[in-house]
Amino acid sequence: MSAKRYKIVITEYTSETKTVGNDWKRVSNDDNAKYGYTPEIQKTVDVERNIYLQNTDELDLGEVIKAINKL
Repeated sequence: MSAKRYKIVITEYTSETKTVGNDWKRVSNDDNAKYGYTPEIQKTVDVERNIYLQNTDELDLGEVIKAINKL
């Protein structure tokens, strides 16, 4: 058994439109300001999502590169 370990991660980076808001916050900057919910709005947000994750004791880096590049 090898003392080395490898982690293979494939991460998707994209932008998606999501509904954000409805947070409980002060409605003004006054010291006596009341709290209320912020309005919900549609916003484009950056999303980072792990699609694939694998841990392994052995790794043939050349074969990984070939597979990714369809060689």
